[in-house]
Amino acid sequence: MAKLIASVTGSTLEALRPLGEQALAAGADLIELRLDGHGSPGPSFREWVAGLPAGRWIVTCRSTAEGGASDAPAEARARLLADLAGEGRGIVDFEYAAWRASAAARECLERVRSAGLSGKPRLILSSHHFEGRPVDAAGLLREIAAVGGVVPKVAWMSQSICDSLEALELARRAPVPGIVICMGEAGLPSRVLAGKVGAYGTYCAAASGGETAPGQASLAQMREVFQWGSIRASTRVFGVIGWPVGHSMSPLLHNSAFARAGVDAVYLPLAVDPVGEVLESFLDRCLHADWLNVGGFSVTVPHKGRVPAYLGGAADKLAQQIGAVNTLIVQDGKYRGYNTDYSGALGALIEELGPDRACLRDTAVDVLGAGGAARAVVAGLRSCGARVTLSNIVHDDTVHLADEFACEVRPWAERGQGRGAVLINCTSVGMWPEVDATPMPPESLPRYAAVFDVVYNPLETRLLRDAAAAGCRTIRGVEMFVHQAAEQFRLWTGREADVGLMRQLVIGELTRHG
Repeated sequence: MAKLIASVTGSTLEALRPLGEQALAAGADLIELRLDGHGSPGPSFREWVAGLPAGRWIVTCRSTAEGGASDAPAEARARLLADLAGEGRGIVDFEYAAWRASAAARECLERVRSAGLSGKPRLILSSHHFEGRPVDAAGLLREIAAVGGVVPKVAWMSQSICDSLEALELARRAPVPGIVICMGEAGLPSRVLAGKVGAYGTYCAAASGGETAPGQASLAQMREVFQWGSIRASTRVFGVIGWPVGHSMSPLLHNSAFARAGVDAVYLPLAVDPVGEVLESFLDRCLHADWLNVGGFSVTVPHKGRVPAYLGGAADKLAQQIGAVNTLIVQDGKYRGYNTDYSGALGALIEELGPDRACLRDTAVDVLGAGGAARAVVAGLRSCGARVTLSNIVHDDTVHLADEFACEVRPWAERGQGRGAVLINCTSVGMWPEVDATPMPPESLPRYAAVFDVVYNPLETRLLRDAAAAGCRTIRGVEMFVHQAAEQFRLWTGREADVGLMRQLVIGELTRHG
């Protein structure tokens, strides 16, 4: 089984001790002690290292040439690492380029290489490339493996999400279990899915903020969010495609839902650059990589409007009408596209107004906005027979949307002056950090029975606070987010999601970071 290696670094060598012990206690399979940037270890540090569990720790003193902080000669670094590892039966990570160039360094590390722990390698030979993918990454991996009795490790700075797929393919085809990592945000799949392809292991930060390479997740994220210990060859892969995407709460939501339902699946944030044809290339490669076992994707900004053209006629009718796909499913080797934003909005409304879609028939609804969120909401409302009036700052956009879905139009300056029973804000006004802004004057709110704000950060927008003060029933944007995610879960798994769990997770996360 692939090993989860927590990199431990600190301002002093002594600071590594508590961090390393905490990482082992928190579930790291191994800890990597980064010695570069520090002086020679003293007796107390050496004694501590010697007492660590055999085979559970790695020592490295990375050179500045490969992203570390040590400018010591290769032989001196090799001697230090060999001495420490020999005392406590540890593992050494050393740069392959330095190993190849220095006979003295090879001689120092030979006893580490030749004395495996129960037949398992004690030497990792690594090669780091911060300028991008090495010309022949596969050849380099084979060359390192040919040394014999070592773990080959190749890492490079990802140029796009497709680098992660290549890294995983290299790890899958490696002659011996090795480590192949793409650095950077787009490289996260290469780290999380290492166990799926039979890699020796992958690296994470011992704690958030302690990253030793770009794009490292924390130990807690790997274990608690991405369910590291459950990932195997059969695990289905899902994720959210966006740019940027690191802030998304969807991985927490869906991975927790998969775990609760006993579904063998993992859900990842997928940083897909909108430049060029990265999106199309990524989707194509995922579809044809049978070993990856992709089940589907969420799609968020800025890609929702681009996916329908990629799918052609493989998007459902309402998604085509909305002009945006936020959910992809793999069926019979092909993608199918859907839009669950509209069903998320309907789910939130029906839960409050209930008991079913009939509650919206002939209901007068005022919608603010004419962007992507408004398109999805309006499509859902009109499919239920609601009477919709649109208002938006850019009048031409409003007219165009109204013509598509047979809605009425009211000028922005006259918003809230009709007879709507429900008000829905589909603009970004009031979204964090502009939390004191509101799209509707408070004096216009008492005429509404219910007010729904699709903005979910903050949990309680100013519009909702004003609406509650005016005696209106209020619906938070988090409800739409949760219901659309629940519909995605149903489409992917054929099961009903635990909406209560999803709501609890999102509210907890927003409250924690609010």
